[in-house]
Amino acid sequence: KTNPYNSLEAIQWMLPALESFDQLEDGDAFYQLFVEVAKQHEVKVGRVMYPCTVALSNKKSTAGGITEIALVLGKEETLRELKLAVSKLEAEKIENLCNELLK
Repeated sequence: KTNPYNSLEAIQWMLPALESFDQLEDGDAFYQLFVEVAKQHEVKVGRVMYPCTVALSNKKSTAGGITEIALVLGKEETLRELKLAVSKLEAEKIENLCNELLK
């Protein structure tokens, strides 16, 4: 199951892989990139794809998948949106930790 903490982790795993990836227009190759990252971290591919899809679409479910969304956005915008999601999730994590300490 995904949550803000493992979503943050999954997006952070994908960022370096995506930064060096140059076949965004090839949906199959892009999907394989997710498969490889998931395999490296011994998780299912959905555990990596779902948080990235939500980060790019700002929706829990979409008509198109991550490969289609990233193709429309392009590599630079996709990276920007994923980095923005990391910043938001890190801020939420810090806020949650502070709230726990103040209880």
